[in-house]
Amino acid sequence: MALTTTEKASVRRALTQHDPSALQSAAELHQFVHHYNWDDGVVVLEGVVDHPKCDLGTALLLYWSTEPAYAHERYASLDEATAAKDINLPTMRFAERVAQKVAAGGFAQGTVRFVPPAVPPTKRPFAACVLQPSEGADHPRQSLDDISVEPLGAEDTAALARRLGAGFSALKKLGVTVGADAEPTAIVNALTGFSRTLPDLRPAPQKAALVNLGFVFGHQLHRAFDADWRVRVANKARDPMIFSKDRAVSLNPSRTLTALTDRGMHRHFSLDGLFQAFGKIVHDGKGFAEILSPDESRHLYQDRRDPNGWPVWGVYWKLPPWP
Repeated sequence: MALTTTEKASVRRALTQHDPSALQSAAELHQFVHHYNWDDGVVVLEGVVDHPKCDLGTALLLYWSTEPAYAHERYASLDEATAAKDINLPTMRFAERVAQKVAAGGFAQGTVRFVPPAVPPTKRPFAACVLQPSEGADHPRQSLDDISVEPLGAEDTAALARRLGAGFSALKKLGVTVGADAEPTAIVNALTGFSRTLPDLRPAPQKAALVNLGFVFGHQLHRAFDADWRVRVANKARDPMIFSKDRAVSLNPSRTLTALTDRGMHRHFSLDGLFQAFGKIVHDGKGFAEILSPDESRHLYQDRRDPNGWPVWGVYWKLPPWP
């Protein structure tokens, strides 16, 4: 179940204050655990365990988030770990406290579903109860940003026009002659050729100029593939982006040129390759891995072996909120 804007704000506030006591629902507590920084230790999480709204599914998420396999493959009990003065004892003790409360039926049930991972016999937990799934609905990790996708307003349209004008002016100053009314492929080819010189340009172009050139690139996706300019609003920040008609695939143009100042990035993607790959996805309407060859997908992915991984060049598949 998706959190409301008010609930997201409550979870963000609880995370900032390191205090989950004011959270009002099992869903809020579950997202608190999903987003908690474990580098801050387990003391704060005691408040989740003691919270009257904490569901069994959240307790199981807590338990398995402690990475208990470390203890299970080394010790037969918490007492053995204590005797060994293991450096991870605080986390182990916290995990066992959660497990004991699970065994005692101390958590509310039926709201949050959690399925524990399969573990080999050598890593069996001290308490078998934490191997049983909980009932309820799935509550995957959600973005806590207040996100929406909106049509461009009058101010957005005017700002975009200024960026495009500045982008073409920057190209002219850099010695690249191409008109705004040229064919999209001609403009993309000009940008691609310029991008290959970026690592060697001295002085390096200012970031603002590269961002504006990224908007010129994005506008060619709009012209060539009938992709829409829309505004993605996240916590009141308004970012003009390119979206396919079904909003399943999108591009943040401000990132497309800036990465190519690094010579090593040119081994991973090119603007003309990105242009063709994006267009192919928009037309076929499927996920990246279903459409693109390994060579094409390298223009979009940090790791093409993981097609669900986070893209690094500002191209997104089903970026929330979708559709």
